[in-house]
Amino acid sequence: GFLLWYFRGEGYTVDNSPRIPLFSMFVIFWSAFFLKYWDRYASALACTWGTSDVARREEVRPQFHGKAVVSLVTGQREIHFGFSDRVPRYVVSCLTTAFMLSIAFGIMCLFLNLEGYVHRNSPIYIKAAGRHAEPGGLFYTNSSDEDGDNTMNLCGQIFGFIPVILHALIILLLNSLYRVVAETLTEFENHRTEHEHENSIIIKRFLFEAFDCYIALFYIAFYELDPIALRQELIGLYMVDSLRRVVCECVIPLTMQKFREYFRERKDKAKEAKYKKSDGDDGDGGNTDNGWGGDESTEVVDELLDEYEQFDDYLEMVIEYGYITLFASAFPLAPILSMICNLVELRSDMFKLVYVCRRPHVNRVRNIGIWRNIMRSVG
Repeated sequence: GFLLWYFRGEGYTVDNSPRIPLFSMFVIFWSAFFLKYWDRYASALACTWGTSDVARREEVRPQFHGKAVVSLVTGQREIHFGFSDRVPRYVVSCLTTAFMLSIAFGIMCLFLNLEGYVHRNSPIYIKAAGRHAEPGGLFYTNSSDEDGDNTMNLCGQIFGFIPVILHALIILLLNSLYRVVAETLTEFENHRTEHEHENSIIIKRFLFEAFDCYIALFYIAFYELDPIALRQELIGLYMVDSLRRVVCECVIPLTMQKFREYFRERKDKAKEAKYKKSDGDDGDGGNTDNGWGGDESTEVVDELLDEYEQFDDYLEMVIEYGYITLFASAFPLAPILSMICNLVELRSDMFKLVYVCRRPHVNRVRNIGIWRNIMRSVG
């Protein structure tokens, strides 16, 4: 993509370059070869780590409930909850998710109007919001004053970026809300094994968050047919998303952790002062266990750390993979920008695992599981 942009030729842009179709074909083949390469690499890692023969986890969940019946195979009593019993619960999950998606779609329509991507003839045009992106509006990015000064133009560019930031923040809040909803719905569906339960949560959350990330881009690309606006939206998403990762995954959790440590230390010092004042020297040299020393220090510190969740890290990579494979022709610089963002993400995740999160639980598996199927669907 960088070479296509750099050698685009005089008088050509990335929008009218004759090499764009070739680059799009290259991305299609690259996507297929990348998945094949990952399969081979995952198999090599499984052989190296001795996990190629590890069976899939099939533990029955303690929360699983149903009717007690006699198994025709083993002759023993076991809990049974058939697919017909689960269908009504699937319907409830689908309706609830559809309602949440309608909210996300409405918010997307609102902010696309504020960003000026929606024309008056569009079915999702909102007059009250769209007028702010028109000439003279607060978020009109091409404003300039009568004297030709670029001050107003710069202000317009700055104010025009506000809807992008607000949209990203509201999407983050919706995703956090749907995380709780997805866990509740999956628990309601009453899956038998941990494997089925985890896969159900992953599918729900991925579909919802992928809808949030891609729906605006699909609208701009296939309804407005505006590659320039699509490229601007992609650049905004890359910038805001990279900043969001660092702030939400490292800065905010570390700040909250420091606050918890500070208040815990104050509480322990107050207890120690109270014991010294009431009991004096009780024969142990005034040494009181404040929870930070001895063999329990590591456990106490771990209690203050957040639990590591691998879903967000997987999701970020899959969504970024979708940005490249689905919209490469509109933004050829997306691959190199993804490399830069991944370098930032690499350092951010290293910092998060060392200082912010607890030590992750170790599960011996053969591959990345259902995420492989999701990547195949995206590619």
